[in-house]
Amino acid sequence: MTCMVHIEFKAKKAHADELAGWLRNILPDTRCREGCVSVAVTRNQDDPTNFAFVELWDSRQHYERYFAWRKEQGVLDELAKFVDGEASFRFFDIVGV
Repeated sequence: MTCMVHIEFKAKKAHADELAGWLRNILPDTRCREGCVSVAVTRNQDDPTNFAFVELWDSRQHYERYFAWRKEQGVLDELAKFVDGEASFRFFDIVGV
């Protein structure tokens, strides 16, 4: 079953614009991963330090394999330099359109 992954986090204020550019550079690799249907990064219009990923994956297992790959590549350590606090991860089943 298709899984929607919603990830929300705050960027450090001084690095929010830099983070947006960094994300644009790494997202093509995400879109090429097995099981990735789509991925979008959004930025809150009222709080530009607030980012959210909205991703669709063929399954949660596909996402978890992708996440493990990103961790192995050191991308999560790089991301941590930009982020203030913990990210919120939520996983949803698509039940209707």
